[in-house]
Amino acid sequence: MSSDDATQWQDDPGFEVTVENSGGADERAVIALNGELDSLAASQLAQHLERVDSRAPGLILDMQGVSFIDSSGLRTLIQARQMFPDDPAALTLRKPQASTTRLLELTGLSDYFALDG
Repeated sequence: MSSDDATQWQDDPGFEVTVENSGGADERAVIALNGELDSLAASQLAQHLERVDSRAPGLILDMQGVSFIDSSGLRTLIQARQMFPDDPAALTLRKPQASTTRLLELTGLSDYFALDG
């Protein structure tokens, strides 16, 4: 799927996933998230993470629209990071809101993810 073929899902009315690019051998996958990353949304995100091309060298999760993350959402972010065990910088959280950055700091995970913006 090229970046021109972004696909959007909204199974949970409070959360939206847009797959901007599923990745490939030479390009990172890009998924934009919008809304509250709670248990229902985390399940939805996990389904989309399974669709990331296994050849992709990394994943960018655009977090700009994420206003809340609960423990289920945090667990799903950790699982996304574990998709790339050999490269700590392979998963980038792009434009996280201050509340997301604070949550990562409070849980000791701020160094576990690459943050951009």
